[in-house]
Amino acid sequence: MVELYEHNLEAFSEINMMIESGTKKIAVPRATGSGKSFLMGALAEQYNNNKKLVLEPTRPLLDSIKEKFDEFGIANTVFMTYQKLIRLNDEDIACMDYKLIFLDECHHGTTPVWGQKVNCLMETHSDSIIFGTSATTVRSDGVNVVESLFEGNAVGELSLSTVIARKVLPCPHYITAIYRLDDEFEKLKKRIEASTNMKEEKREFYEKMKIMQSHFEKSYGIPTILNKYIKVKNGRYLVFCKDKKHLDSMRDIVIDWFKTAGIKDIHSYAVFSDYPDKEKDYKEFCTDISNSAKILFSINMLNEGLHIKDISGVLMLRTTQIHLIYLQQLGRLVDTDNIDKYLLVFDFVNNFSRVNDGIGLLREIKDAVAKEKESDSDFDDSGFENIDTFFVLEQVVEIQEMFREIEGKIKGREWMEEENEILKKYFSIEGIKVIGRLNGRTKEAIWTQVHRLGLKAPSDSWTDEENNILREYYPIEGIKVRERLKGRTKEAIKTQANKLGLRSNICKPWIKEETEILNKYYSIEGLKVKERLKGRTKASIKAQVKKLGLKAPDKLWTERENKILKEYYPIEGSKVIDKLSGRTKGAIITQAANLGLKYKKHKYITKHRDKYVVQLRVNGKMIRFGTFDSEEEAAKVAMEKAREYGKKI
Repeated sequence: MVELYEHNLEAFSEINMMIESGTKKIAVPRATGSGKSFLMGALAEQYNNNKKLVLEPTRPLLDSIKEKFDEFGIANTVFMTYQKLIRLNDEDIACMDYKLIFLDECHHGTTPVWGQKVNCLMETHSDSIIFGTSATTVRSDGVNVVESLFEGNAVGELSLSTVIARKVLPCPHYITAIYRLDDEFEKLKKRIEASTNMKEEKREFYEKMKIMQSHFEKSYGIPTILNKYIKVKNGRYLVFCKDKKHLDSMRDIVIDWFKTAGIKDIHSYAVFSDYPDKEKDYKEFCTDISNSAKILFSINMLNEGLHIKDISGVLMLRTTQIHLIYLQQLGRLVDTDNIDKYLLVFDFVNNFSRVNDGIGLLREIKDAVAKEKESDSDFDDSGFENIDTFFVLEQVVEIQEMFREIEGKIKGREWMEEENEILKKYFSIEGIKVIGRLNGRTKEAIWTQVHRLGLKAPSDSWTDEENNILREYYPIEGIKVRERLKGRTKEAIKTQANKLGLRSNICKPWIKEETEILNKYYSIEGLKVKERLKGRTKASIKAQVKKLGLKAPDKLWTERENKILKEYYPIEGSKVIDKLSGRTKGAIITQAANLGLKYKKHKYITKHRDKYVVQLRVNGKMIRFGTFDSEEEAAKVAMEKAREYGKKI
């Protein structure tokens, strides 16, 4: 039997309530490491006698969940990667027959490459329960996964800061340091070149830069930091790199850091997609019980879902990087099995704009603890008294001061696009503390620029008018309320809505009067019925009409269309779309299934060289009915002969 922690028992109860109410598509947004695979196992256990499909983005994740299901005693399950799914044609996907479909790391289901086939799978399996798990509700490109794939149906989101506050996941010791300054020196050089300072002043700046660069390389060493914080000398450490070129350039450097830090005996491994020994290295890293330090270098492959036992720390060698990947890499360490361990996150960055991410996480955890305490007076907040000591900026302030000494003297400096993007992304969350990401900018300059850009200060200074807008419209519109709140980012809106205890009502129960309106008007008005249903989004209406089996006015299949389907679909499959103007592939496949039609691509046809041969077994003898140049021509003859001799089509 699958045993669930308390936080997942609550989620599992909510999931079952949704299923009982008729909801078929359910997303579970959960922080990485909080036990999403156990929720999958618990649901699969309920449907153990039914056929199930599990989709995963990578082979290691597939092997991991398969091992978990074996451990749980889950049967009747097919495991497949999304990459394999996209190699199937739409008819093969439509013919699948699964009661329960798991889309693990479901944010991949909205990508251009995999999304088309995932949509086909979901469209042709409207009667199946489709269960999506991810730590990512909003992708880096702004796509809301819950709304796009699951019609807004989701259990309550559980963020990383919340699960740490509730002591579900451990709080790591988080050390931020700058490991290289090439990019920052290059930016400073360009600013000096573009300035209106005299030539003599510029020469002075360049000389100071050379001295700074030499001083940084000699005095601010990463080995010193590793030596200061690493206690487990024979531990397992993950090193995340940007790409193959980055890994190749940093592998020997990182190993040398460890050796200089006094850790001489090192076993080094690597995992990335093009590396032929990746599976061998990964297995050896996981099973290495020697007294050596074990270091595994990775590109992308370990970002998601996979949790390796007995990890002592991660080293994130970060260039400018999207926040999603940062959280995924952090998630490799924070796991329920590591709750009482001394865990290290070394956030090694190469630019100043990323140095405050750790402090941002600290602030989120503090806010989460305060919120838990506010909602439950008995909440145990012990262990968080000294949480500030868990988050350290090693030598960052000193390095920034060296840069500011020069930048403060640069004249005529325009705001760069990169700086404006930093303001747009972080000011509404961090306020004037964003100065830590903007070298050489004074508080006065930042306030002037945010005024020009029309940006708002962080969520603790929301006006009464803004809060009233949130209370009135967020439950109805969700994140789309942003259009009413100029200058507020999605992140700030979500944070404030959370503080106000607001939740989008996309999933609120449908009352009898609303259902009657749908039954009466949807087949006439289609989605225009939204005007009669105050507070309902198009996504929630689509979900409800699907449950009720209602058809939109322009979607009802005519007798002529059904006749075309019956005649040509068994021969042509979804290519019959050419004869059905305005119909999508998904709609055609679904209607064909409703009519009991099946497309048998190669039935009674064999290919010989570049020709297609039609042959049937009649009265125990194989009879050939011709050889044809095209498969379509052969299919027509095969269908005719099959009907003539009473064969199955």
